[in-house]
Amino acid sequence: MPAEVREILAEATPKAARKLVELMNDEDPRVALVACREVLDRSLGKASATVEAATVYTAEYVRERQDAVLAILRAKHARLEAGLPDDDDD
Repeated sequence: MPAEVREILAEATPKAARKLVELMNDEDPRVALVACREVLDRSLGKASATVEAATVYTAEYVRERQDAVLAILRAKHARLEAGLPDDDDD
């Protein structure tokens, strides 16, 4: 950016800032909201999105867990087929 343009923008910055603050009280809530966001973004920085890291499991781990669940379900089914009480009924 040319130095002359930077100088012009630097001189206009206080006026632009005052206008943004003025627009925060605009009768149109949409205008006021945009002005508030701009003031906050410029003073505090834009809000960053948080990203939660996903847990990654190996195929072997998943197979082991599936086998464990299947074993539990098969045992439960066998008890029910035999007319025995369900362990979960306690």
